[in-house]
Amino acid sequence: SRYTPLMQTSGSVDVGFVSVEDGAYVGIATSQSGELDIFGHDMVLRCPKSSIQTTGLPIARIETIDDQTIGSDLQGALSVGPLVRDSGYDDHPLNADASLGSKPPFSNRPLARTLLFETTDSRVHMQLMDGRPGSAAFSGVTPTEATDIILEENDITWGCFLDPGQTAKLCIQDESGIRSFGNHHYLKWPARSGQSYLWSPQHGRPTASILGVE
Repeated sequence: SRYTPLMQTSGSVDVGFVSVEDGAYVGIATSQSGELDIFGHDMVLRCPKSSIQTTGLPIARIETIDDQTIGSDLQGALSVGPLVRDSGYDDHPLNADASLGSKPPFSNRPLARTLLFETTDSRVHMQLMDGRPGSAAFSGVTPTEATDIILEENDITWGCFLDPGQTAKLCIQDESGIRSFGNHHYLKWPARSGQSYLWSPQHGRPTASILGVE
């Protein structure tokens, strides 16, 4: 869902933040019941009510992530899924995140998968293992199968899963233009009740962000 899960306790609040120029985030929306629109904000936090100031707009600054200090020398970062060498994917803590719904993406079931890894020759690879949701013949691979494929074909120094989103897609730009690989099973929703869905393989749904590699 694009909305935060319903609240299980009364002592928490969801806050939707937007980024401002000095690197801080300003809270512009709150919800004490959940169902706050994730896509409508740059960051959404669920936190104790006591941690939110009662006057003015809430301000948040990210100072550390685990043991990594966030300073001016950090140019960028991205969130990743389990490591390629992890095992027991069904029990991975990420699958317990309520915002991922009842079928979390890294449970051991077939899906499209995207992985980022470095081989021992110091080359970084992004690999797409495609799949179509609901297909009996082309359903994708499980995390365990993806790991086996990567380790059988490569000697790696590190590797991790990226969010597959069930619609993982790679676009390559060269002299001929932009070419799309993977997930051409997009459907265009009907404009009115009773109309049919239409295949729209070259377009797909809008995405909030992309990972660009030069």
